[in-house]
Amino acid sequence: MKKSASTMLLVILIFSACFPAFAQQAKRARSPIAPATVAEYHDIQAFSDGQGVYIRWDMKTELNNIGFLVSRMGDNGFETIAPMIMGSYSKVRGKILEGGSYEYYDPSGTLNSVYLIENRFTSGNQVSTSSFNPKYTADFLADTGHTKAELEELANN
Repeated sequence: MKKSASTMLLVILIFSACFPAFAQQAKRARSPIAPATVAEYHDIQAFSDGQGVYIRWDMKTELNNIGFLVSRMGDNGFETIAPMIMGSYSKVRGKILEGGSYEYYDPSGTLNSVYLIENRFTSGNQVSTSSFNPKYTADFLADTGHTKAELEELANN
């Protein structure tokens, strides 16, 4: 009797040690894993001659970044002023993109305008830059690589 009770106890101990491991694995398998998201800025520049603002931003790395929304401070706080500018996700879907460059011209901006850029990720997260102001330029071509006429034409299209 002692031998069969000992054997039974040993079997119970072995099986009970296995069950928590199965339960933990099953729990892990069911929990959703959020996709990684990265938007690391290298540089943000904004230029204005007093009428219109050119904004350019260069990224170090992006991952699962759907795109960017450019906002300007208005009477009711920051207001989105541009359609979404597509980010890394539209180019490399789920892979890291290094060195992406983006730009936007706001024909209604002035030297006193305050901007921020917001990232939208595939996870649903949103992250914004700190606010920034444009620097004065007397020569858009020298500072941006575009003439004022080119920028205004792009804004009208």
